[in-house]
Amino acid sequence: FDDGTRFVLHLSQAGRLDVEQPPKQTRPRGSAVRFVFGRDAEFEGPGIGVLVREYGTHRKASWWVLAPDDDGFLKTLREAGITHEALRVPASGEPFRWRLSVAQIDASGPFSDFAGYRRHMVLLRGAGVRLCFADGTQALLREAGDSAEFDGALATRCELLGGSCVDLNLMVSVAMPDVRARVERLRAPLVLQTESGTQLVLFCVAGSALLGNEAGEHALLETGDLALLAKAGEQVTCRGRNSSPLMFVARLTDG
Repeated sequence: FDDGTRFVLHLSQAGRLDVEQPPKQTRPRGSAVRFVFGRDAEFEGPGIGVLVREYGTHRKASWWVLAPDDDGFLKTLREAGITHEALRVPASGEPFRWRLSVAQIDASGPFSDFAGYRRHMVLLRGAGVRLCFADGTQALLREAGDSAEFDGALATRCELLGGSCVDLNLMVSVAMPDVRARVERLRAPLVLQTESGTQLVLFCVAGSALLGNEAGEHALLETGDLALLAKAGEQVTCRGRNSSPLMFVARLTDG
């Protein structure tokens, strides 16, 4: 703010922000709180609304007002991680059908609740994690490409095995009829065919690969690159450019 006061908002993995101009009066599903800024005599217009929403059953959003000379919790803040959303269908609104994100995990702790979704998690970098589920089972991800699939409603604790890790997360609504996801080492060309109502997601976990279609168009995928194939009736071939790259491949059928 003009006087140096700061407003700090922390969202969990399931958190979303909607900026509203003008502010709305409705209370959408999953809404936690709405802040309205600028509604005073010096501000022309109705102000700007910021709606905080959290999908799922747990409410973990927090907010602070810090004085200009007070860093408060920011001095020692150690977050469990930061999530970067890469793809989301639909692009806005709740609930989503599926979402792909890359997350950095800096501390052990519980995962957010994603009831109504299946989670596919792939280790990208780091010494690995142990996933401890409420039903007593565990999953150990030690090497890049190691993966686990589990129910987003199942309480899950993530334990770091030796420092920060980076992982890939695909979350898919249980209402989607056909979802197949895997990590594959490309020792031979991989031929993929797109169909009506189906989307193909490719993420290069390690190495590099070349995508090519029947029209002669090509695209290079290097470590950390992502491709979405959604044009029905197209055949795409994925070929490794070095010794057996690792690829995450997901086929998502909706409808």
